[in-house]
Amino acid sequence: SEQCEGQTQRTELYHRCWEMWTFGNVPDWHPQLKNMVLLSWAAAFLQLIYVFMETVPLPSDMWKVDYELGSVDREKVFHTKYRTPYHRDIPQDHGSALFALAESNGSQLIV
Repeated sequence: SEQCEGQTQRTELYHRCWEMWTFGNVPDWHPQLKNMVLLSWAAAFLQLIYVFMETVPLPSDMWKVDYELGSVDREKVFHTKYRTPYHRDIPQDHGSALFALAESNGSQLIV
């Protein structure tokens, strides 16, 4: 494993922060810094899974959805509701799916 400058100081600071935690002293089983960093990094992927489950249509509905922005044909009926893994009974609206994507991007205030 590679060593970096100041590793000892950061590890010591990490342990001191656990000792001065608001809820009292954490027992000796508190996680190591490396494990906490890896766990935090891995938890970021949970949001990606949520977005896919919220927005991607089920295979049976995937080819029925209209993704085009508009059409010259004014009589065309657009199919903008589809079932997703989270919305099997009540179809997901295309706008709601876009909001879920914006939320995952941190762009909800822009929309």
